[in-house]
Amino acid sequence: MNWSKSFLGKLSKLGIFSVFLSVLLIFNSDFVSASESLFITKVSPISIPNSPRIILTFEGMGFKNNVKVHWRTEHSDGSEDSKTLTSPLYPSSSGKKMTTSYINTTGDSTIAWYFQIENPSNGDKTAWFKVHKKYSEPVPNIENVLFVPKNDGKSWFAFKEDNFSNNDEVYYSINDSSWRKAYFKSINYNDSGSSFVALNRTINKNSKVCLKVKNRIYESNVECVDVFVEEEKDKNDFYLESTYKNKDKLKPGERLRVSVDVEYKGNSSKILYPDLGYYLSADKYWSNNDKMLDDDGSSLYVDDTEDGESATLTIPSNTKPGNYYILFVADYKKEYDETNENNNVEYERITIEEKEVPNHKPVITLRGQSVVNLTVGDSYSDAGATCEDQEDGNCNSSINTSGYVNTNTANTYYIKYNATDSNGAHATEVKRKVIVNLDNSKKQCNDGKDNDGDGKTDYPDDPGCSSLNDDDEYNAPNHKPVITLRGQSVVNLTVGDS
Repeated sequence: MNWSKSFLGKLSKLGIFSVFLSVLLIFNSDFVSASESLFITKVSPISIPNSPRIILTFEGMGFKNNVKVHWRTEHSDGSEDSKTLTSPLYPSSSGKKMTTSYINTTGDSTIAWYFQIENPSNGDKTAWFKVHKKYSEPVPNIENVLFVPKNDGKSWFAFKEDNFSNNDEVYYSINDSSWRKAYFKSINYNDSGSSFVALNRTINKNSKVCLKVKNRIYESNVECVDVFVEEEKDKNDFYLESTYKNKDKLKPGERLRVSVDVEYKGNSSKILYPDLGYYLSADKYWSNNDKMLDDDGSSLYVDDTEDGESATLTIPSNTKPGNYYILFVADYKKEYDETNENNNVEYERITIEEKEVPNHKPVITLRGQSVVNLTVGDSYSDAGATCEDQEDGNCNSSINTSGYVNTNTANTYYIKYNATDSNGAHATEVKRKVIVNLDNSKKQCNDGKDNDGDGKTDYPDDPGCSSLNDDDEYNAPNHKPVITLRGQSVVNLTVGDS
């Protein structure tokens, strides 16, 4: 132990600590064991000039007398070898403990080394840390991050950076969000020698901002700072009242008329335009599983705190039967920060019924003519009809035919056709008209019949017939002669007149 301390002291005096290897590590839950009994605060791999060895120095808490350092070497041919070293602990100048670990770096095939630190008292281990073989860039280290307020639409931060390089890039994370590249500008802030960085965005609420630095090879530690921002002037809250629907039950594809009042509670003198969304949901709670049906725009501010909205919504045609909710969601795009985000949703309950499947009537089509003329004594065979149904297809077998034709008796007859499909729909009745006529090829005075019932038949026996071609056998009436006077019926004369 005394030799190690002495050796480290000599290295410090010689300025050898300025030559660093890379350590790819970010001190958060992704890289360090969650156990509270093992905590690494700093790792500094140091190369020794003209020596095939690396000294690994780290500080930490939760250790007792020594630690185990697991090393794994990666070679260019894909092979690996490993070893475990037990390293004693020393007190550091900060009061924490530190250790040194040595590994032979001989061999051109080596690409990188990985190490893992274990607390032998309880078996807790850190994640594996990577040490690059390349020495072309120093390992950056940052500390003393400060928020620098400015009114230029950006958020500026100052920080101390060891091993500064022109190839450095700064990345930031706000409230543990994904890392983004920042605008980097190195200046002497307040004569402190600090670097200066802008995030290209305004931080408008209390946030935790974390920074890290990368050069072409290595990545620094992560340093975070809590940024406290004064509350914004405007306080906004949107909520909903007086929901309405014009139907309780409807079928898929049908329309529903709804309305709601969007209310505003706040102090904004500027007009706000929160969007209102209408959703179909299986429950009362708004989620990504809900189907958006429509949206509306509202306009509200401190002097106009209510805006009535209405819409006609169409229930999707593929909606299954069941109970559903129409959700009304204020500011569904989340464009405004609100004092209360829990009162933006109201609902109306509806029931979706089974969608009716259309059933069309069968259609009957006559074969042959719809009107048939016959003469008494003719033969007759009905031509029949065909039947087609949109759902069943050919339905000839379901045709029901009624009526008859007697060709021996002159008359008008009707043949009727009806059909019913498999779902009970009745076809429109179709009729065929059949007319049986008398034989009109012979005249009454030459047909061998007593057509006028006077006991006499045909010409010349029937006095009503004037010839064989006379088609009227009825007798003409025998009238008396009619005498008509010429002149006056009474004539007055005087004696001697002529």
